[in-house]
Amino acid sequence: MAATYDRLGGRTIELLIPFETQGRKIDAIHLKAVMFDHTLRWQRGAFASSLALLAALSGENEGVLRMLRYPDVDRVLGAMMDMLPEAIRNDITAGVIPKAAPAPLETAAAQGNGNPYESERPQSEEEPFTGIDR
Repeated sequence: MAATYDRLGGRTIELLIPFETQGRKIDAIHLKAVMFDHTLRWQRGAFASSLALLAALSGENEGVLRMLRYPDVDRVLGAMMDMLPEAIRNDITAGVIPKAAPAPLETAAAQGNGNPYESERPQSEEEPFTGIDR
């Protein structure tokens, strides 16, 4: 069982212990290439945990990733850590997860026409950058 690299910068880690969940057989985890967008979103606090970042890179939901068994957990996380920019890797190693900064009161007040409580309607989640089509 090996990890293979693709020409788009991703990696596929074949699992030593495949499993089934949600009617699917999971025998490999594919990690997409880390983009500058992932770094910016990490710094902004868009990921609640390193598992959330792994979910974004793999396209799998966190519930599926939690079903990985050892030693596959170490292999998948190791591949992710190898791919990450140094700043994110250092944060994860140090146990630091950036938190989203709340909007300044002035910004909230301006959005709500001077009433900071009026702007408390739900905000839509920002779509991640998906790259430039060639």
